[in-house]
Amino acid sequence: MRHQDDRPRGGFTLIEMLFAIGITAIAGGVAVAMIVAVARLADGSAATPQRVARAAEFGRLLRADAAAASAASAEGGTLLLSGDRDVVYAAEDGVVSRGVDGRPPENFPFAGDVRFSTAGRLVRVDVAAPPDSEVPVVPYRFDAAIKPQEGPQ
Repeated sequence: MRHQDDRPRGGFTLIEMLFAIGITAIAGGVAVAMIVAVARLADGSAATPQRVARAAEFGRLLRADAAAASAASAEGGTLLLSGDRDVVYAAEDGVVSRGVDGRPPENFPFAGDVRFSTAGRLVRVDVAAPPDSEVPVVPYRFDAAIKPQEGPQ
């Protein structure tokens, strides 16, 4: 014969334990997903400071070259700045190369469509994402002015 005790028993029921395990598993899965997402963002953005610094260097050189030039012409993927020295900017596959007087070119990767244009004394370089790109591309616009022609006043 069983003896009944009026005291409540300590511990948890099987249902309560399964519920707690399920909540813990869901929380763990969300935590792992967040860690993976943060790691991917960190990998993608690790090169960003270098890209920004490289773009700033490109802009500085473009402005200096334009200020020293007396003429500019943009044709297709090429920009020619003429003056005391010739500077050629050429864009191909998202990389802009800068060549000065036949020396080996310096490359600036932008990972986007690069377009050169000139209007009067203004030189413009636009970098935009290709239309079919699934990778985000930071758009850039660089403007530089060609020095005015000096002559008798």
